[in-house]
Amino acid sequence: MLDYIEACVSELSRDFLAATIVLAGDFNQLTDSSVLERTGLGQLVRQPTRGANILDRLFVSSPTAYSTVRVVKSTVRSDHKEIVAYSASPTSTAKTTVTKSYRRVTPAQHALLLQHLSNPDLAFIDDSQEPQHLFNQFYNSAYSLLDQFYPIRSITVTSRDADFVTPAIKAMLRRKNRLMRAGRLEEAGALAERIGKAVTRRSKKRLCRIDRQHGVKAMWEALRQMTGRWWMELAPTHSMSTMLASPLMTST
Repeated sequence: MLDYIEACVSELSRDFLAATIVLAGDFNQLTDSSVLERTGLGQLVRQPTRGANILDRLFVSSPTAYSTVRVVKSTVRSDHKEIVAYSASPTSTAKTTVTKSYRRVTPAQHALLLQHLSNPDLAFIDDSQEPQHLFNQFYNSAYSLLDQFYPIRSITVTSRDADFVTPAIKAMLRRKNRLMRAGRLEEAGALAERIGKAVTRRSKKRLCRIDRQHGVKAMWEALRQMTGRWWMELAPTHSMSTMLASPLMTST
């Protein structure tokens, strides 16, 4: 392994004199000194990445390549931590919160509404009234049913939430976490399926608004956000494959 790494570093150094060489990964079987002796690369990670050991490391040819190197908790299920390296000093942005309103929509609420509508109260209909007055009465009745079966709720959304995290999706996420902590795994799994479908619909709408011929950069930026930390936490694996297989992504 060291022979191969040394050969690659030597070739890169010879063909690309001004390039910065970065070697990163899990070096469980290799020591820092052995890599340094064979390649001349310096190791920047100083904090444990698995238990009390520094197994995941970052070797660079230039000690000034990264100004800040941090070890953080992994966003995926792993006993290894993640390494975050900044080529410039990171700028911290304050997290802002805002309370938004939404209406929770569930199959049970649909069933209750349909049961109520099976015997509608049409006493307000009076042919002698003006059409505008009847329309107003109808809308008042419709809004009353909306508030009765789908009451307005509120939830806090932060600036660090992904674009596709709507108030309704945020509420479902919190409920899924509560179900998981209570050991109600089947209900949490069913809710996770609903969350995945909701995220997929939201993501498709966002992609539809991007010009596929002239908005390539925006398209890739949207995909990077959708396949990042939030997508791993929100959506089942099949959701992304379903979205990418949609006519929008496969058409030319």
